Amino acid sequence: MAKVKATFYLPTRDNDGRDLVPGHKAVENGVYDLCDGWTYTGYVDGAYRMADGSPSFDRSRAYIAVMDEPAVAALKELLRAFKSATLQEAIYLEVQHGVEFSFV
Repeated sequence: MAKVKATFYLPTRDNDGRDLVPGHKAVENGVYDLCDGWTYTGYVDGAYRMADGSPSFDRSRAYIAVMDEPAVAALKELLRAFKSATLQEAIYLEVQHGVEFSFV
């Protein structure tokens, strides 16, 4: 089965300043159920243009997971569920197809 590498960012604070880190555990557990493991790669800072044109600056926790391609749909649902409990307009997800990897 084809493997994909998924990179996603979970913001640490909501647009109103609320701490979102407690909600990361549910995503981490859900991702673990979809693949053999995930890696937290650290914090990233970035900006997003909101629908009204205003900037939103976020500090996010970056994650990488390698999974079978069909699991991407379930990952998207996990991220949508996380986002639905926030004021975030979007959650960053990058999917790279045809990744070769191994656990050595």
